[in-house]
Amino acid sequence: MEQQATWRLDTIRGPVYLRASRQLPFGDDAEDYRELTGAAAGPVEASDGRGPSQHAGMIERIEKSQFSATRLKPGYDEEEVDKFLDSLVAALRRGELPEVRGARFSATRLRPGYVEQDVDALLDEVARYCDAQRR
Repeated sequence: MEQQATWRLDTIRGPVYLRASRQLPFGDDAEDYRELTGAAAGPVEASDGRGPSQHAGMIERIEKSQFSATRLKPGYDEEEVDKFLDSLVAALRRGELPEVRGARFSATRLRPGYVEQDVDALLDEVARYCDAQRR
């Protein structure tokens, strides 16, 4: 079942923030989602003992991230960034430590895009977290 992206516009005394949020077309009922998709009832523990609960703080940080939007200056393609962040969250939920440092996104110009510095700051934070967890 395809997920639909909805856009949330937040203004917090200054810049405008845009962030796609993925919502299931049939609502937020997790039980319905599991029934329709056959998804597991809960997070699966990684074989090395590192489970999703260990990464819960970073998962929440990524999911709640918001980026300033730009139109005239170059920015990162919003859909590409959102898909990459979704893949990071999925990997962390599986108990994996994803490789973040090689991420590349298409540049936008004269259309909405995320401010590059905002995205880079979050990815640097995630990369430092993953590096520390590997030690």
